Amino acid sequence: MKRTYAIVLMLLILPFVFIRCSDDDSFRRRLTPDERAAELKTQLGLTDEQTQQIKQILIESRERIAADREKFQGDRETMRRLMRENWEETERQIEEILDDEQKEKYQELRDQREERMRERRRPPRD
Repeated sequence: MKRTYAIVLMLLILPFVFIRCSDDDSFRRRLTPDERAAELKTQLGLTDEQTQQIKQILIESRERIAADREKFQGDRETMRRLMRENWEETERQIEEILDDEQKEKYQELRDQREERMRERRRPPRD
């Protein structure tokens, strides 16, 4: 009998979990460099040349992260620092490619992303 109640309870709760997850992009898969470059092309109005340059920057960034993960396995503090440095370098390289209008749009996108990250870190309010 207890097992039946548990199953019914799970079936009642499960739809709400899926609704919550679908509204939250925290479960969004990581985009490939191709996908991210294409996304930025659409959002910022990049030229084909800019898109290729950004794609290459993103590929190199991923390679650096993979090498650092291999080298510093288990050292979370070092990895956190290196990932932050890598992110800052990647952002700097991307901004060098953009014109002034694109930089402004890119900054708006970054601000939105940071706000979403802050929202995820906040405890839920009752």
